[in-house]
Amino acid sequence: SHLSVNIKYRLIVEEMIILIFFLPREFVRSYLQFVLVPSSKNRKDLFAQVKEELDLATTESKVYKLIGPALVQQDLDEAKTNVAKRIGYISGGLKREDQVLNEMDKSQDAAREKMQEIQMQLQKIQQAPN
Repeated sequence: SHLSVNIKYRLIVEEMIILIFFLPREFVRSYLQFVLVPSSKNRKDLFAQVKEELDLATTESKVYKLIGPALVQQDLDEAKTNVAKRIGYISGGLKREDQVLNEMDKSQDAAREKMQEIQMQLQKIQQAPN
């Protein structure tokens, strides 16, 4: 009947509205990830350079760590361990960020497919005889 077509049409429109509001929020999250990921990669590169320098150091080398305004002498092995841990931590963060971006891509693709389905349903409803 005409009433059921109107209800079905209204439900489809409401579903489209939900999807339309869902997608921009995901794009904002993606943008934030693309801003944060490069800074994490830069930090990882910086620590990789520090690691290279520490690998060149000998047991007679003196290593200093900046703590606040002061340079404090640090044990070479402790410095290497700290740098390796930091690189591991940053790498883990980058992997998590990549997983988040991949999941967002999948959800956006699914939302796009759903929008296309809804558009096809709307076309069928509009073409149906009243």
